[in-house]
Amino acid sequence: MRKRLLGGLVATTLAVTIGVFPARPAQAAFDWVSVVVTVASAALSSSGGGGGSEIEAAKREILAALQATKTEINNHIDAIANADVQGCVRGHTLLMENIDLFSEDYIQIWAADVTLCATQATEYFRAVQSLAAADNIAFLMGEIYAIAMLAYGKIGWSVTGLLDNLIAGYEAVVAKLTPPCTHTLEGVGPGGPYPGNTYRAVARCTAYNGDFGMTARTVVWPVNSNPFDTAGAQAIASRNTSRPVAQDALPRLRALRP
Repeated sequence: MRKRLLGGLVATTLAVTIGVFPARPAQAAFDWVSVVVTVASAALSSSGGGGGSEIEAAKREILAALQATKTEINNHIDAIANADVQGCVRGHTLLMENIDLFSEDYIQIWAADVTLCATQATEYFRAVQSLAAADNIAFLMGEIYAIAMLAYGKIGWSVTGLLDNLIAGYEAVVAKLTPPCTHTLEGVGPGGPYPGNTYRAVARCTAYNGDFGMTARTVVWPVNSNPFDTAGAQAIASRNTSRPVAQDALPRLRALRP
């Protein structure tokens, strides 16, 4: 049957896709991606000069975001299984609240420290085996990189390297948190599938946290392309992870690249 299925992707597809969502709704996570885009845009426009009204506006946006997401941030920090990453992310989150008290000399030192924290967080994500721990640090990438970019913007350093590192980090998030899936062509009897018959191409995916997603397409055999909507089922299953955050972030961040 497998050989028939693979060999039969040759003609047309009449497809109706159905997405199946479990009862639990998706989490309403704060949109840190928009904050990062604002800060990165401001820093890129002021690169080489430092400061300016756009950087000040970006600073206010970060401070408001930190206030709005304090509990969420602390919950993700507490769930990180690495004391060094926990300490640096929590420390720089607290220091950000006092940024107006920093001298220019101290901001340069702080910019170097927060850069180390941001890169340490992304490297920890790549190395850690626990998908739950990886997911928690991925939720914090936007925040810690936004702070690092602001520090750079305050003193006129180029944020291009930070932007590239965050893009690479989010690419790793999408890959690492991709849910595994199974595929079934339902309605196939003995000796099938047969030309002209209608079947259901069902993709079922389960994220690391147990969330389930399913898509079903009604197809008339044979078909001229992959009949399974795997990406759709993966999107449903991973809706409560940081994966959709990363997928949303990538095209927006790539568009900022000089």
